[in-house]
Amino acid sequence: MAKKKVQSEENVEIISPDIEKSKSKKNTKQDNSKQKSKDKSKPKKDKKSLKKKLSEVWSELKKVSRPSFGKVCKNTCVVIAVVTICTLLLFGVDRLFSLFNDLLLP
Repeated sequence: MAKKKVQSEENVEIISPDIEKSKSKKNTKQDNSKQKSKDKSKPKKDKKSLKKKLSEVWSELKKVSRPSFGKVCKNTCVVIAVVTICTLLLFGVDRLFSLFNDLLLP
């Protein structure tokens, strides 16, 4: 294994974490654990009724934008054209390879 020469680093700045920040992080961790234990003991009463959920779904469906019939037809034609071109290209490559195969292996 080859050894690499390490150059000495003269201008190295050492950054130490702030003591206050580390204390605040510890406190928030303890606070979060207390909140989690409190949340586990409380039963959930925020269940929505079926009627309210359906009304929210219906309001979201009203916001959906649907393309016009002309745009759908145009996009469908583009897809059919691209699929046809790819099919013809693959068919041509397949025929070309089969001709080479017949010439090489009679």
